[in-house]
Amino acid sequence: GGSAPFSAAAPPQHRPPMAEQKRRCLYEVLGVERSATDIEIKKGYRKMALRWHPDKNQDNIEEAEEMFKEIQEAYDILSDPNERSWYDSHRLSFLRGKTGQGG
Repeated sequence: GGSAPFSAAAPPQHRPPMAEQKRRCLYEVLGVERSATDIEIKKGYRKMALRWHPDKNQDNIEEAEEMFKEIQEAYDILSDPNERSWYDSHRLSFLRGKTGQGG
């Protein structure tokens, strides 16, 4: 008998850096369909950027800053036709956090 100590417990309050977190689909970040037009992407970006702007989320500024950064990154990629087509063809590996894109 006896209870073994939990050895698999995560360290308290340690948040992994953005790169290690499971990434969200960029279309999901902007709240648009994968078939969205450039105009819909821009609208989705504006809506989400307004909702998550740190100035509008003083009570939740850390999460707002993270979200705002994610929204901007998503828009940067999806608003560029070349980046978007790269993303579309590498979406699953991107979501797993393995991007094969050379700097």
